[in-house]
Amino acid sequence: MNAKRYKMKYEISYYDKNAKMPNRSQFTNKKNADHWYRLLIMQGIKKDEVKYFKIIPLIYT
Repeated sequence: MNAKRYKMKYEISYYDKNAKMPNRSQFTNKKNADHWYRLLIMQGIKKDEVKYFKIIPLIYT
């Protein structure tokens, strides 16, 4: 038997002004990703600079 289990992963990509480069953060649950999103907005990163939540299915065998 070779059953594959899928697990969702959330990714937030944004432009980091301090590092002057695009940055990506990955999370395994939406609650953590939501929290990080709010922190980014509080740091002054504009909402249109954040490409919100790309959902990546990870395959575990």
